[in-house]
Amino acid sequence: MKDLSTFKRFTKSKRKTHNEKGKAVVYTRVSTKEQAENNQSLETQKKYCKQLAEKKGIDVIEFFGGTYESAKSDERKEFTKMLSFVKRNKSVSYIIVYSYDRFSRTGANGAYISDQLKKQGVITISATQEIDVNSASGSFQQNLYYMFSQFDNELRRDKSVSGMQEKLRKGYWIGTIPFGYTNLNPGKGKEQKIVINKDGKLLKKAFLWKARENVTYNEIAERLAKKGLHIQSKKLSDYFRNPFYCGLVISGHIAEEIIEGKHEGLVSKEIFLKINDLLSQNASGYKYNRDDENLPLKQFVKSATCKTPYTGYLVKRKDCITTKIIELVLKKTRVLKSCTKSLMIY
Repeated sequence: MKDLSTFKRFTKSKRKTHNEKGKAVVYTRVSTKEQAENNQSLETQKKYCKQLAEKKGIDVIEFFGGTYESAKSDERKEFTKMLSFVKRNKSVSYIIVYSYDRFSRTGANGAYISDQLKKQGVITISATQEIDVNSASGSFQQNLYYMFSQFDNELRRDKSVSGMQEKLRKGYWIGTIPFGYTNLNPGKGKEQKIVINKDGKLLKKAFLWKARENVTYNEIAERLAKKGLHIQSKKLSDYFRNPFYCGLVISGHIAEEIIEGKHEGLVSKEIFLKINDLLSQNASGYKYNRDDENLPLKQFVKSATCKTPYTGYLVKRKDCITTKIIELVLKKTRVLKSCTKSLMIY
């Protein structure tokens, strides 16, 4: 058989190739809010991207970014919006960026995204790092840009972590100031002056009530509310367990280290330890078990008011006639007790 056209239906479809006459989108970004408000960098990026498009005769149909987005992650709002647009719009063949670190600083992941786009006929080109990404050497060079950007990120992170560790070891706090305190000298590079505010003075009473009277969280919250401080009772557990409130600095950045803080503690270390000894005692004698086949709804059933999950326990009093009747009638029925926020299974 000389005519092989009959077999054409068995041939493989062509891999989607890049359309050099396709349209383009431009993506610009800066890393911080301050840079975005300055706007000079964003305008410069946009200017260079438009110049490259004009030089190559590419029609730009949409602009994305134009704001601050950290490229440490590729889960960025404007970035994902741009990718979604490109995938939907078949006329787009180019993504133009000022430099490849504007596109991504995630190394291998950034290279993977570019490769996936390339398979769809969309290439990422840089206005300041012109390479032929359709060639093997150009594609390799593009990947190197992504890898170097990630390496630069990691170097910066190491320097930043070292700076934070040094600050913590000097007794200064990093991050959000805990509730009950105010930094009177805020600002980058300024020496902290953390003092107890009016809420902190009332919170101190909560520590003392717990230490001296072993009052319940709910009662403490009610007492504080009468004095004008409204705190959710479940928050008190976090406050009582935070060593910051007895004048110490403890952080994951300096694991297993305990530093005497520059700030004044709400309570003494003795009172703090006394409270935590009370909290560690299990007066009821029950044990928490997150995986119990008898409590299938635990952690799934939540309060409609505060959205916290119900806890659950099994009633073991077999000598109670009421319990036996309920066991017989309800068997595996789940009964929610809203007053105690507990899930009881009879």
